[in-house]
Amino acid sequence: IILSVAAGLALATTSYATPDTVNSWNELDSEIAKLSTNVVAEDGVTMTGFIRAYFNSDSDNDKAGWGFEHLRLEANGKVEGFKFRLSTELKNSDAKLADAWVKWQLADGIHATVGNFKQPFLYGFGFLRGANRLMVKATASADNGKREPGLMLNGKVMDKQLGWYVAAMNGKDDASDDQSIYGRVTYDFLGEGGFG
Repeated sequence: IILSVAAGLALATTSYATPDTVNSWNELDSEIAKLSTNVVAEDGVTMTGFIRAYFNSDSDNDKAGWGFEHLRLEANGKVEGFKFRLSTELKNSDAKLADAWVKWQLADGIHATVGNFKQPFLYGFGFLRGANRLMVKATASADNGKREPGLMLNGKVMDKQLGWYVAAMNGKDDASDDQSIYGRVTYDFLGEGGFG
């Protein structure tokens, strides 16, 4: 494939600039575009990770030092319209399951998520990833969002400005008794990409 593209480029650059040459350039561009879309697959898995550390300063006691929260390893992927995440959290020589969920489009504009995930409540609880926090200790309350097994439905309406989330999860008593029901409604006043 690479040799055929290189040969096409070499032939195209040695020809004169005629109307036929312009057409051949357009044809070559479209062929290259087709090759790139065929070679790069939409489906696949990516491995990521991050370390959460912080610098603690106590001016009253004249103490300062670095602290370590945890190490997170994640596998994110997409297979035939199904998105998934599997992540583990390493802290104090212990490894525990963080996320283990699958998400897919249930109907037009409605998605379903099943597995172990954060409840959809406040922004920090389910939507601000630990890797995106600059001040770890200042946003420590965001860590209070417990991951639980459950099922969530969510979608966006009104030109994707109004978002809604409803989840039924195991609750504090695990799978033994009652479930917890969570809900979240968001509205982006300036539209997608603006301030929420």
